[in-house]
Amino acid sequence: MATAVEFALLATLHVALLFILLARGNWRHCPNFSAYVLVNLLQGAALLLLYNHEQLGNAFVQACAWITQAVVLCARALAINEICRHFLRKYRGIWALAWRLLSAVFLLLAVGSIFSARGTWERAIGYADLGLEFTIVATLASLFAFARYYGVVPPRNLQVLAFGFFLLSCINVLNNVTLTRFGTAYDGIWNMLSALSFSAVLIAWIWAASKPLGSATGAAVLPSPALYRSLSPELNSRLHALNSSLQRFFDQEAHEL
Repeated sequence: MATAVEFALLATLHVALLFILLARGNWRHCPNFSAYVLVNLLQGAALLLLYNHEQLGNAFVQACAWITQAVVLCARALAINEICRHFLRKYRGIWALAWRLLSAVFLLLAVGSIFSARGTWERAIGYADLGLEFTIVATLASLFAFARYYGVVPPRNLQVLAFGFFLLSCINVLNNVTLTRFGTAYDGIWNMLSALSFSAVLIAWIWAASKPLGSATGAAVLPSPALYRSLSPELNSRLHALNSSLQRFFDQEAHEL
């Protein structure tokens, strides 16, 4: 549980981020990300009220905490999916493959968490939380590697949004591993580290949200093969061929259905 100072800082940054998303109109381009920020803020406020309400039983408060965490997990998964879609929106064929793979991974994660929990829903959410962190790290690392290899350059503010999620998930994975290995001996240190890192990410997201995000989500026309060859003959022609093949495959699959 964050201290009052940490909560006040995080709440202020969340409110500032939401205000900028609304003021700049970027919530229309990233509705899932905006919803994730709002859900995070509401969860923090709800937990602060619950933990400070002396008449509520500990079991009830813990149940509410797990339920709100499940909502946050769903919101975060949708936000990650949205960012990946914006990265690959120009490449319809590649995105058609990517969203299917992401959906399969999230489905396996949910099923695996339920079976691993052995009938305890709190453990199911905990397993899903850790599994989602690993999935986010692997997904965004693959996305960055793909973009670098093929020379895909999304807008800088979109890169900042993606890297923020990547950094937070890395820290959360380390946090879970440390708590598993050392128990609560370093709980206070990791809580402070998590709050500081989240604050830094929120500041970076505030900068990203202050820039137009429409260019990342607007209708995109795939560059011609000639332009690909003029920019990078080998890599871009390979990307164009991969995208075209996947697009034809999924278009044919849609017609057959």
